[in-house]
Amino acid sequence: MNKLSFFLLIVITSAFHPVANASCDSCAKAALDSAKDAIKKAVDTTTDAVKANGKSIEATTEAVDQSKELFSDLLQTLSSQELTALDGVAKKITLTVERVANESTKSADVIVSNLLKGEKELRVADMAIEGVKTFGELAQPLSGEINTARAGDLSLGFATKMALKNKHIDNMESWLNNNGFLISKGRERAVLLAVPEYWNPTPLLTKKRLTNKEVGDMQMMLRLLVNAEPHAKVSPLIASTNPIEAKKELKRLKDVALQQVSHAILTESLVNKAPIISLSEVWKKAYFNISADEDNKISFEQFYEAETIGKLVSNDWFLDIKTRTKAGLLREQIYQMNTANLLLAEIVKAERAESKLLALTILKGEG
Repeated sequence: MNKLSFFLLIVITSAFHPVANASCDSCAKAALDSAKDAIKKAVDTTTDAVKANGKSIEATTEAVDQSKELFSDLLQTLSSQELTALDGVAKKITLTVERVANESTKSADVIVSNLLKGEKELRVADMAIEGVKTFGELAQPLSGEINTARAGDLSLGFATKMALKNKHIDNMESWLNNNGFLISKGRERAVLLAVPEYWNPTPLLTKKRLTNKEVGDMQMMLRLLVNAEPHAKVSPLIASTNPIEAKKELKRLKDVALQQVSHAILTESLVNKAPIISLSEVWKKAYFNISADEDNKISFEQFYEAETIGKLVSNDWFLDIKTRTKAGLLREQIYQMNTANLLLAEIVKAERAESKLLALTILKGEG
């Protein structure tokens, strides 16, 4: 309760108090006027206080408004600075991200380029390794070098062998038809008996290479084995007028044909042992050394043995094969197959010869 309210309460209480009623009206009026003045003053004082208080409120409000404006400006300033700072940071971040992205792209390009380069180098290295495995030194067995170098000598040897065989066959034909060697029967027998080599088959049976003289002796021996005393031919004129002579000539011709086949078969074994293949300098490189004659020649039988048994007993051949690559082993296998095919052809030829001899036996039996 403020002062004005308290004062009004006292005045009102005094006006209606029974004692006051007993006083005079003039005193009451004076008191009322005094009270009114007091009330007015109090009201005025209160009004002034209210006005002062209102001004104070207005001042406070203005101060608050000013504070709000100042705070708002400050906030705006701070926000603007923050936004500016954020924009700067964002730009820096953007630039950093772009730079990182560019560096990452460059790094990725470099990595991809290095990977591609590395892959290419690996491919080149693999190709080089495969090339070495396929065409390098370890892919080339000594057999290939040996066979390549000997091809010319062997080709000439096969031709010489065929020519020698044909020569022996032609000589036998002349012998059987009594056209050349030792026309006189008496002299013929004496000469043939005087040469023991003509009757000794031991060199042909035991040796892998004959001398040239032994080849000549064995050729004569084969002639004697087939027909030691060939009959003379009957002239066509006599055969046409004398049936008995004609029959003899027919039998002679049959025997000559059978004997020529037999001789050709036996001659094959002879020419295989003749010194035919010339050894050039390239033959020095080999798995197996072959013994040549005084003319530095070997026989085909020696060659066959060197290509088969020679490799089988050669430590150098086994050591050479152990160090070869897969390509080298395949090449060696092909070289071995070539040799095997050659020997197979010789076996087939021998089987055919055996069949011919069997047929000859049957024909002679019928004769």
